Amino acid sequence: MPPLPASLPACHVLTPQGLRLALTLDASLPLTIFAAESLRPAAQHASPSAPIRWFASLPELIRREFHHFPAHIFLTAAGIAVRCIAPHVRHKSSDPAVLVLDQYGRFAIPLLSGHWGGGNALARTLAGITGGEAVLTTATDTAGLPAIDELARAHDCAIADWGEIRHVSAALLREHPVPLLDPHGILPEAEASPRWFPRVAELPTAGPAICVDWRSYPARPGLLRLIPRRLALGVGCRRGVDADTILAAIHAAFTAAELAPEACRALASIDAKRHEAGLLDAAARLGLPCVWHTAAELAACAVPHPSPRAERVFSAPGLGVCEGAALCAAGPGARLVLPKLRFRGCVTVAIARAAVRTAHAPAAMPGILPIQTERIC
Repeated sequence: MPPLPASLPACHVLTPQGLRLALTLDASLPLTIFAAESLRPAAQHASPSAPIRWFASLPELIRREFHHFPAHIFLTAAGIAVRCIAPHVRHKSSDPAVLVLDQYGRFAIPLLSGHWGGGNALARTLAGITGGEAVLTTATDTAGLPAIDELARAHDCAIADWGEIRHVSAALLREHPVPLLDPHGILPEAEASPRWFPRVAELPTAGPAICVDWRSYPARPGLLRLIPRRLALGVGCRRGVDADTILAAIHAAFTAAELAPEACRALASIDAKRHEAGLLDAAARLGLPCVWHTAAELAACAVPHPSPRAERVFSAPGLGVCEGAALCAAGPGARLVLPKLRFRGCVTVAIARAAVRTAHAPAAMPGILPIQTERIC
């Protein structure tokens, strides 16, 4: 049975009652159900809406599938779940959420990735379906305080400083508010209350603080940098350019614009490059999806520096590959934060920022580079 690339939570059952509960949950929250082979006879009368995948060994199943699902729900004893997942746990930034429910659904207990992985929120959802109770053990939840990593996840922010979360949480648990620099209004006040996160115009030089920005800020002890994924990277290249050269150009672009690379959510280019090995390898090494646009789509996007060569090759007046691709990938209302940067005569890079739709966004965005001239390095 090959690993499943899946977005649905996986649900693992070992008993007939557990299978009945899994099917009940699946009716409200679609799941990928894995059941022990011994339960096949019981499933013949269940008429499940989705196919059940059978396993002979739960530890072997978890070894194979652990990192292929965003969440794992064990309808088993907690000890069984812990022994199965223990060899595969890496870090809270990459581990899936793991929860256990007793076979009657009385208690939903997150064991792993309660905040960043969404385990706590999933426990509340499951408890709402079964009429049970979500048993949360994370300190901020038990104290009724906001969890900053949960806020970051909800608003699509990368976390640059995982080790600093504990300092922010410790300050909140001592009832010390943590200064928040959020110049673009990414975190709404309804969720990041000024009671706990007073907004500031400048970061303090010491102590716990939070910065929410796609621009690059130097790290320091106590500073938690949350980086909104609002940037799209447009790349054009000559045929046969290797990934190392493309990555060097991308690094030069982010350095020139003083932007955080973690803010990038996609690498975009013209669809004629969709088989360019260097471009595909560069995207894979950055962990970014590739987005492809036709020459007509790019030519319809007004850019400050169209490419005469690209216009001739694709018979598309006004075509600028990297700038157009960045703007198209960033979506309606996007604007360039870095215009075309030419690197070694074989790679061009541009960066666009998605529209910021929030009541807190200022009219003029600081740190935006002018687009009057092409930058060359």
